[in-house]
Amino acid sequence: MSTNSSSIQELALSSESSRVAAALSDGTVWLWDNRNELIDSFDGFKGSGKWYQLQFSPTGTRLAYSSANGIIQLRDGINGRFIADMQCGSRQDLEFSGDGSRIASLSRACGLTLWNSESGALIGAVTDIGDIRLDLGALAISANGSLLATANRDKVTLWSGNDDSLAQIKVLNNLDLPGSMTFSLDNILAIATEFDIKLYNVKTHSFISTLPFGGDPAALAFSPDYTHVAVGTYDGGVYLWDIRAIDASGPPANEEVTAVCALALSRDCSRLACGFENGTVELWDTSPTKRPISSHQVHETWAEALGFGPDGGLFASGSDDGTVKLWNGEDGSLRGTLTAPSGLRAVALSNTVLVAVGDGDVTLWSLDTQSLIHTFKQPGDIVSIAENSTLIVVAVVGEDDSEDSEDSDESEEDGGDSKDDVLGQSSVSLLDVVNHTTIATFNVPQDLDTMSFLPDNSQIVAQTRGGVFLSLNLINKDVIEAPTLEHLIQLPDTPLWNGVPIWHCRDKEQHYFSALFPQHQSPVPVLWIPRDLPVTAWTQGSSMIALGCGDGRVMLLRIPISHVG
Repeated sequence: MSTNSSSIQELALSSESSRVAAALSDGTVWLWDNRNELIDSFDGFKGSGKWYQLQFSPTGTRLAYSSANGIIQLRDGINGRFIADMQCGSRQDLEFSGDGSRIASLSRACGLTLWNSESGALIGAVTDIGDIRLDLGALAISANGSLLATANRDKVTLWSGNDDSLAQIKVLNNLDLPGSMTFSLDNILAIATEFDIKLYNVKTHSFISTLPFGGDPAALAFSPDYTHVAVGTYDGGVYLWDIRAIDASGPPANEEVTAVCALALSRDCSRLACGFENGTVELWDTSPTKRPISSHQVHETWAEALGFGPDGGLFASGSDDGTVKLWNGEDGSLRGTLTAPSGLRAVALSNTVLVAVGDGDVTLWSLDTQSLIHTFKQPGDIVSIAENSTLIVVAVVGEDDSEDSEDSDESEEDGGDSKDDVLGQSSVSLLDVVNHTTIATFNVPQDLDTMSFLPDNSQIVAQTRGGVFLSLNLINKDVIEAPTLEHLIQLPDTPLWNGVPIWHCRDKEQHYFSALFPQHQSPVPVLWIPRDLPVTAWTQGSSMIALGCGDGRVMLLRIPISHVG
């Protein structure tokens, strides 16, 4: 294809690539077929700055482009035949309906106009539409052209294009800077605002879901099968949501969100337990359908402690309200309620014993009878129990001396690192479940995040809040700082990505995942989590990673696993 010496201002491609149109700086528009043969060229193209319009209808049968004095020129998209001049006003937004039968235009000069694309005749016009936002995609038209939406600073207005006229049908108020919008085939309107994506059912006149995110939306689209919605941001980010589980005919979505404060995966990663700040405990099936199994608002305060047993048949939730709830790991039904230590911090389960730690006690129960076994009089923030139920390891995190603690507080006041990011100190105790004694203690010069026994109970593998691994040798009482590949691949909650162990790390506010490759002595970052995701909880299993957010979202990352030979 070739043109004259003028530069190309805009290009457009028709459906199935049967036609190509180019608008040139000399004011001409050229039309070719897919055999590189020129069909025709026309005069009259004119635009201002970024306000150039050149687009085919979705069916490829119509071509519209900007002309002088706010006119949009409409032509046959196949042979270039002139059809009509449509007065839409300068600096306009222009959209074809999905079936190509109608054209909507939005401008400050002419307001909202709706046109018949077959003849170019005006169907209806509304001149007073408020303070529109032309630079942010403030116009949307439904698949058959019967519905339109316009956005201004704090609201979206819905319009009916039936009966050869335009009529206002609904105003959606109190929206935060609505911008890009799009309709699904069944007339669900997606609206990108400053903080989230809202889905609105035009038929029921109700919001059915809110998809929070922290970007600056630039473009919004449904997938062709309308099972997903995507938004692109001005900083280059792309967000994708699976919306198949949203009930479009259901009641309006609850706009109140509560933060995720705890997550736990079953060992086979088939179940995910979620704890929320409002005391709700949820159980989810993590198969591709991501089916919710149960939801119970049972705790009076944060459900901040969660843990599954090794076989996944039971899980426990704990809260500072003084209770530990025991749940069926298959259907999420309640199995029992136990009195918890004050200031409960964490729970852990073997196949026969449940342990909970808090401000002053480490408490053990029998899972068979739900009866008390023993209480150790010592505090704990993190706990793990050996699979054979003979040993428990408890850590108290943040055991700095008084001088270091004062320095840390001053650092926070001065805008320095938070106490989550300084090295800190942890006091670790190894407890004998059978004899009810303390076997050993370790002083670790870092804040710990997780602890796990190796299968032979010879060592404890601990991970710091920054993602560094430590090995606590239970035989010679040594503490070794180094992630050992041999140790990591033995842990049941470490995903092996093509045989390579990966795990969660955090550097101040940046969450990411590292991997330990055989050819590297040090871990290598392999996945960075966007900083604008308000991550508040995380967990990982043998084939999956889960992230919980302050806005109530939970994200699952499924890992392609393989076994090390």
